[in-house]
Amino acid sequence: MSPTAHSTAPPSPIGGSWARERWLGFILAIVGYSVYFPMTQYASTLTPIDVMLPLDEAIPLTPWWIFIYAMIYPAALLPLVVVKDPLLFRRLIMGYICLEASAMVVFVLAPVHMTIRPPIESITQEGFFPWAVQLCYFIDKPTCCFPSLHVAAATYSALCALRVDRFIGWCSMAVAILIAISTLTVKQHFIADVALGAVMASVWYWLWMRTAPSLNPDDEAYPRSRTWIPVGVFSAVVLVLYGTYISGWAPWQTGGLS
Repeated sequence: MSPTAHSTAPPSPIGGSWARERWLGFILAIVGYSVYFPMTQYASTLTPIDVMLPLDEAIPLTPWWIFIYAMIYPAALLPLVVVKDPLLFRRLIMGYICLEASAMVVFVLAPVHMTIRPPIESITQEGFFPWAVQLCYFIDKPTCCFPSLHVAAATYSALCALRVDRFIGWCSMAVAILIAISTLTVKQHFIADVALGAVMASVWYWLWMRTAPSLNPDDEAYPRSRTWIPVGVFSAVVLVLYGTYISGWAPWQTGGLS
């Protein structure tokens, strides 16, 4: 019998190449997340449960935190430029899809609406940050709050980064904590939403990534210089939004101009 008769075949990429599999997985995760928006429409028809604590009401709306709140986008994209190993990235995507799917189930079984978010028209402060809060409120319905996908995605992303690069991972975890605080200070989530989001992210990380085998144990992470890619994209988006703000665009107002 050949000495290789019982050997396990090496993992093969889906789609014929690891690069193609990486992009397919990334697109699939984005498509999964996009379900959130029609879900918020459906959830508005459900009878909500109450998870509000006295501390939730005591936390004031602080518009400048919207900048931190928006950092979820570079934070969520971070694994794409940090986790290099293809098998680890495959597991990362599977965990992220499971996290999204389980959150959608909870949205339906335990619907929570953000009842203490102020009306858009009540935000009368001037400046870019109050405008950005109004834009956020206009785009995102105050439903599908429990768990916080903001917190879940930021926490899961940070844990996955920590798996391959401790420095980037701990920096990402600090950002995830700030994002969690921002969900409260821009009145998008309750404390219970934040807690459940962090717990669910940790559970799916534990199940999919903590002990996941890698294809190349000595080459699991990309160079740290790549982290400037999501940061640069985020900076460009902020500049575009600022230009939109100074142009006077306000789609929540009649005519769309302030």
